[in-house]
Amino acid sequence: MIIKTKRISIYSLNLNNLESILNNKDYSFGDIDSSLTNPDKILVNDNYLLNLRINQLKMDKELTNWLLHIVVDNKSKQIVGNVGFHNRPDSRGVVEFGITIGSSYRKQGYAYEAIRALCLSAIDSGIVKIIRASVSPDNIASNNLIKKLGLKKIGQQIDEIDGLEYIFEIRADDFV
Repeated sequence: MIIKTKRISIYSLNLNNLESILNNKDYSFGDIDSSLTNPDKILVNDNYLLNLRINQLKMDKELTNWLLHIVVDNKSKQIVGNVGFHNRPDSRGVVEFGITIGSSYRKQGYAYEAIRALCLSAIDSGIVKIIRASVSPDNIASNNLIKKLGLKKIGQQIDEIDGLEYIFEIRADDFV
């Protein structure tokens, strides 16, 4: 799956892509676009996330379009980050997104644009009813981004890896 805006393209990563990144510590995306470059080494050293998504895809390959995507700047062909949902929508139609933008590309609007495009595409599927995000209270940039996207704080949780997180949600009908 490819989601395009004027400035970025978002490519879903399949099981073969993820295993290649994990095992080779490099991108071999000839099936996506052989001209892509990855100066910030997006995903290359994130073994936890790669293994988590690989295990999910081994159990259910139909998760490919929900899980992990690379975000590519259309002009430079550079991979600027990754974005995706933690899983397919649950029984209430809730999906939770996550995003990482490389340090060289932060504060340039890539995160907002990628999340917005991914979420609008998911909403268009007709099965997503609520968009969710969980963010550390100390992550000022992500909290500001969540507010800009219109999500509202509905609670908090303790994540086993990240510690305290605020939970934010927005109804699909209210997402702009």
